[in-house]
Formats: sequence, C-alpha cells, structure tokens
Amino acid sequence: MSEPCFTTATAAAGDDPLAGPRSERDTAEAMSEEEEVINHWVDAWNREDLDGFMGFYDGSAEFNPDPSWPESGPFEGRRAIRGFVEGFREAWTGNQAVIADLRAGGGTVVARIELKGRGIASGIDADLALSSVSEIEDRKITRQRWYLDHGAAVAAAGLPE
Repeated sequence: MSEPCFTTATAAAGDDPLAGPRSERDTAEAMSEEEEVINHWVDAWNREDLDGFMGFYDGSAEFNPDPSWPESGPFEGRRAIRGFVEGFREAWTGNQAVIADLRAGGGTVVARIELKGRGIASGIDADLALSSVSEIEDRKITRQRWYLDHGAAVAAAGLPE
C-alpha cells in the first residue's frame, strides 16, 4: 500500500505544464506516470484550479459517479464532466482532498481520496472517503469510475488488495 500523498512542493520551470505542483511522499517506492497524473489532478483540485483540474481529462473522457449518488451519470466528454464538477463545487466550500491510498497497474490507477468540505447551504462539515478508478492514456484520464467502497474499486480495477 502506498503512503498518503500531500501537496507541498512546486514544479520546476520547464516541467509538464499540466503537472502543476509536485507532491511529496515516501520515495522508497517510485511513483508511476499514471500515479503522478492522479497526484497532480488532486493538487489542482486543492488549489481550486478548475481549468487545470479539467485539463487532466481527455476531451472524450467518461466519468461515472458511484451508482448511489443522485447524479448517476455517466458524463461523457470534458464539458459534461466539468458541469458535474462545477455543480459539486457550488454546493460545497473548503474542498480539500488527501490521497490515502494510491496504486496503479496496466494504465489504471485506484485512488482512495479523503475529501473534506462544508455544505454552503447547510454549513455542515463533511468528511467523505471515496475511491476512483482512473484509466489513463498519454497523461490524460480517459475513463473514471467512482466507488464508496474501496475494496470494490480495487476489485473493479483488477489490482491486488
């Protein structure tokens, strides 16, 4: 199991323009390119950089929320995904995400994300743990499926527990 990722360092000039700030974690295990994409994607989320965040999705990406969510999807294409994300951001403030578990294999990454925020209308603080299964090609997310159950996400990706 990978160590949690925390966003702290900044990318050097000349690095991949979509990469954004670098994240530090235990370097005993090298991060795959696919894991780096997800790490930088979370960094963009935490910076509230919606354009940067959306830049990690392929133009024809598919986004599938957990079936229990009110907005069940699928959302196809960057524009539809952005609409979903904007709706989420409009309902919640102070959204910060921490990657609690990150594993990759065969172009697929499973990320367990701990998300904290506050409901704008209710003022209620929320802590939500959810998992994404992201298929990545050429540093772009081409398909992303979300699960509330981390074990189900790992199994769906065909990765070992």
